Amino acid sequence: MRRMLSPRLTAALFSLVAVLGLRADDSARSPQSVPFELLPSKHMAVQVKINGKGPYRLVFDTGAPMMLITMRAAKDAGLVKRDARPLGAGLFSFMGEPTTIKDFEMGGLKAENVATVVMDHPTVKVMEELFGRLDGIVGFPFFARYRMTIDYQAKTMSFEPVDFKPTNIFDSLMNILMADPKTRNAPKVLAPLAQWGLMVDKGTEDDEPGVEVRRVFRNGPAAQSGLREGDRILTVDGRWTDSVIDFYEAAGHVQPGKSVPLKIQRGSETRTIQLTPKRGL
Repeated sequence: MRRMLSPRLTAALFSLVAVLGLRADDSARSPQSVPFELLPSKHMAVQVKINGKGPYRLVFDTGAPMMLITMRAAKDAGLVKRDARPLGAGLFSFMGEPTTIKDFEMGGLKAENVATVVMDHPTVKVMEELFGRLDGIVGFPFFARYRMTIDYQAKTMSFEPVDFKPTNIFDSLMNILMADPKTRNAPKVLAPLAQWGLMVDKGTEDDEPGVEVRRVFRNGPAAQSGLREGDRILTVDGRWTDSVIDFYEAAGHVQPGKSVPLKIQRGSETRTIQLTPKRGL
């Protein structure tokens, strides 16, 4: 699956990232099926409603860390005033502060109080010229809350709610910017509850899905599961792992001794293996 935003562009946009504040409605507690349109670029497009208005056509991007709505759709849905003017010009036109979508609907999925960035992204503009009207992006903060399955033949995605809570990237960035410069660059230790027996990494120029397994420790859980160095981990227990942070977030929710599926890519082959992490120190 191709990513829409490169790591460099994603880093440049982090200052605009807003994380969804979702609350699943009772009807979404069971798996929900959502149809999608496969664009010639291999991206997926979905129909959504915003505050009862729409439908709007958004790109469902598994590589995007944000929720993004165009100025045009935001004005139509009442997210901003019709006479509102963007802060930027040229490539990036945006409203600055995140705003909130009161009601967000995608198929049978319903979410309340969704924080989003109102912005005319140049990539969305280019894709719109090629594939018709597009009104924004649905990204990681939405689908990370679900165990997602994609059926390319039927062109449907199924979503099953999970307890995973995505990190509020916007607040995290503000904390970093406001932190004491002496401690801002201090080493951070990421440690899941259980031992997995592997090391993963992803280079700044790596646009491929998943994270690469750089080392597998002998006799550890990863080695026992058959995982090899060079494999790419795409999902952990149904959760996408498109960055090292994503992987540790997903791994941190797995209890020691619990066997979980890992979707991996080995060469041109995609397979699923079972891995049972051990209790850590």
